[in-house]
Amino acid sequence: MLRTYTGSATNTSAHEIWDVTNPSQPVGVHTVAGGNPVLGGLQDTHKSWWECDSGIAYIVGRRGNDTANHWRPGNHIMIMDLSDPEAASLPFLRDWALDGQQNDALPLPYGFTVIPAIHGPISTGPSAGHVIPGNSSNPVAGTGATLDRVYFAYGIGANGVMQIVDRTKLLPQPWGTGIRCGSATSTTGGPASCTAADFKSAEIGRLVMNPDNGAHTSWPLGTITVPDFVTDTGNDDGFTTRDIVVVVSEAGGAFCNQFRHLTFLTDVTTESRPQVISTAQVPASEGDFCNKGGRFGPHASNEEFGPPFYQKLTFISYFNAGVRAFDVRDPYDPVNVAFFIPAVTDNTDLRCGTLRGVPNVCPQVIQTNNVATDDRGCIYIVDRADTGLHVLQLEGESKKIIGGLECKR
Repeated sequence: MLRTYTGSATNTSAHEIWDVTNPSQPVGVHTVAGGNPVLGGLQDTHKSWWECDSGIAYIVGRRGNDTANHWRPGNHIMIMDLSDPEAASLPFLRDWALDGQQNDALPLPYGFTVIPAIHGPISTGPSAGHVIPGNSSNPVAGTGATLDRVYFAYGIGANGVMQIVDRTKLLPQPWGTGIRCGSATSTTGGPASCTAADFKSAEIGRLVMNPDNGAHTSWPLGTITVPDFVTDTGNDDGFTTRDIVVVVSEAGGAFCNQFRHLTFLTDVTTESRPQVISTAQVPASEGDFCNKGGRFGPHASNEEFGPPFYQKLTFISYFNAGVRAFDVRDPYDPVNVAFFIPAVTDNTDLRCGTLRGVPNVCPQVIQTNNVATDDRGCIYIVDRADTGLHVLQLEGESKKIIGGLECKR
């Protein structure tokens, strides 16, 4: 019998596993309440990634004793084998972080005054696995993205780094050629301690952003044929497709008191030298968003591989500008083709800030925080200011991009 599981961060201090085979009756497998959390005793737990194909989990957090073990501040990654979610002992594989974070005696990477913390990883999974179902001519279709890669986003809203990692060099045997180091309770425990070199051994390339922008999400769109690059001259062979990653910088503050954050479409065809090729953005003047209060700007993208949206539409949660659908079929020219801004309700919380020199101006304002999609054509958004969950579908011209699919609930 196949079972379905999900993981969650809990009160910034642990990660849990739940059996959601029956979605209406989730059953705790490893829970804090049950006295058996995944990696208990953590701090700042946040957004992790769990590979369905292999069971490998890239878990975000920080151990309570990391400072004593000379780690610099901020989250990092703890990689575990969760292929048997109900096992009493869940194998810890290794730590991973941006070089310099794991030892406060090491010099900072060039140009940095602080080490940006990890926000979240996205893995494209093993090359032998697949997310999009294959067919008779291509039985293993893959995700559409470059397989055996992990894209790590650091910095969140400042000092951003998008790091491309070779999954086979990151993971130890039998998944790859990397090392095992650290343990669930200590970075110095387990079979060995990671060295400085071990935190760069799997890196292929990195995009270093300016200090005002961070990397909240690094979402691989994969290889896309750029329409305008296709010609009839006979000279465009090898030049028409590019490998694209969407990098989102998280906006903060209120009343536009921060540098304007954007979403960056990044060409990683040459993985060792990523290059931003365009930005996806919403003008503040479109909806007087700076005066509405709360945060204005991007937070995160959707992260679901496969039809109907993948490589066609990318959705960005945009705080007081709601959710935005960008047509990314030409990654050099992303176009905002649809949006939805929920209505404020009695439940919508206040967001305070300084407006024209007046402190503590506190309007009720929408703060769309996260967006997710599914293969039925449904779009799900949740609000940071307690307005709730909305389930959406495309309408009008934007629906034609996905073949007119209706969201069937």
